This record gives sequence, structure tokens and C-alpha cells, in this order.
Amino acid sequence: MVFPTFFLLAEKDFEKKIHLPANCYFAYWVDLTKETEINDIYKKIYSSQQNSPFCLYIYSTNNQLPNDELIDYLISITFHYNYFKIGIETPFFIFNVMHEEKEKIISFFIEKCKAQGYNNIHYVHIPLINDSNANYSKTSYAYFKGSIDNDFPFYYLERLITRSEYTQPLIISVNSDIDISTILSKIEETENKLQMQDPHLYNSLKKIMELQFINNNLADQISIMQTRIESIENYASSANPPESVYRTKIKDILKFYETEYETLPLWYKRFGHILKVIMGKRTLKSLFKDNVKKYKN
Repeated sequence: MVFPTFFLLAEKDFEKKIHLPANCYFAYWVDLTKETEINDIYKKIYSSQQNSPFCLYIYSTNNQLPNDELIDYLISITFHYNYFKIGIETPFFIFNVMHEEKEKIISFFIEKCKAQGYNNIHYVHIPLINDSNANYSKTSYAYFKGSIDNDFPFYYLERLITRSEYTQPLIISVNSDIDISTILSKIEETENKLQMQDPHLYNSLKKIMELQFINNNLADQISIMQTRIESIENYASSANPPESVYRTKIKDILKFYETEYETLPLWYKRFGHILKVIMGKRTLKSLFKDNVKKYKN
């Protein structure tokens, strides 16, 4: 497949009997307002043989977030060996939430993923249909909801020849295995048709997607290296403080000596020397002679 394609599974207990080709993924629906669904999908994914790559489709119609434990369940799903990641180790999510709560919910997921060791997340946001505040003119994805038999071939061909959509993922809502099989067949037919009619354009599209993949990997490597550099710099600054820090410490020690030790009476200091001899930390001769060893090893 030329484009990364996500099949949005509308049915929660959907049995996936189709093996997806490269660059195709399932997107599992998770409703944040229904905590039982979060538990169900967690158990289902880890108890079944999940052989196809997948990601999570996060849906919410309000600003309520489930408790931290349930969110941790969701984040732990991203550690599944078939979970879709962009670049090296950056998990991918599809969000479908209210526009005014988008930043809050997505930021919360980013924070939770970073707490689990990720540098960041990749995502697309699909505005809710009844969201009056949503901006549909600027999207980073393509969402197909028309007739698979009649509309999809023309829709997909238009995407192939529209330059602005080369790197945008394609999200398709499906209801059955038949829908997926039909779409995969239509995609293959359309791409083969384009390859026959305009091989230069088709090969250019493939090359663009390959370069996009390399770019994502490099971006992740840069992010990881920046984090490591910051960590090393922080460690170096704490382990090797600048000269000004040492000067401050020396001044503090001198100030303590002058204000605390020097003000003690002479008899108190001499008693302290005798006490050191009794404790075995100082030699007796050193109390009477200056040219002998004072302290024992």
C-alpha cells in the first residue's frame, strides 16, 4: 500500500480473520467514558493472538478522564509487539474528542506516555461530527465514510494524484471482514491501474513514503539523542560544579571557622586535643612536641 491505512473497527468484539498487508493497520475503538471497555480491550488484546499491527482509537464526548490505573492499562497496550509505532519507538494514536478538550486529553496521554519511558507520541485528531468548534479545513489525515463499491475507487485515485495528501494517513470506518477485503481489493486495483498509466508518478509516490519513513526514524533518533545529551549535561553539571560553586563552599568553610571555631575558649580547644588522645585518634607526644606525627592512621 502506498499510504498508511487504518481500518477503524466500529464493533468492539470484532473478530479479525484477515491478515493485513504492509502499511495497513487496525484501529481499536476505546471510549474513555466507559471504563469497562478499557478493561475489556486490554484483556482481549493480551489474551488473543494479535497477529496484525494495530493502534488505539481514543473516543470521548466529554472532558472526563478515567482514573490513572485505567489510563496506565491503555498505555501498556502500546508495549505490545504489534502496536504501530512511527519512527523508532513513538506510539501512534487516533483521537476523536471534543475540540475544546482536545489539548487537555492529548496532553494527558503525552504525559502518561513519557512517564512510561516514551519521548513523545504521534497522533491524528478527528473532530466529532457534532462539534461546532472543530476546524475541518486543516487536517492531517483523510477519513473515508462513503460507499466502498461506488465511491472508494475514485476517492483513492484522487488521493494518489493529490500532492498535498501524499503523506497523510487514510482512516476508513468498517463494519465487517467483507468491508476490509473489498477495500484492500479496491486499493490494489487502483494502485495497479496508476502504475500502468503513470509509472513515474507511482514510483515517485512510493519513494516519497519511503523517505517519510526514513525521516520519521531520523526525527526519533534526534529526539532520543537530545534527551541523552540533556541527561549527560545535567549529570556533568551536578558531578562537576563550576569554579564559582567551589569558591562559595570555601568561603562558607572559612566563615564557619572564623565565627564558630575561633571564638571557642583556649581551654576548650586543649581539652578537645586531650580527648582525641584518649580516643586513640592522636599521639600523646604530639601534645608536647611539634615535630612528631600528630594523628594516627
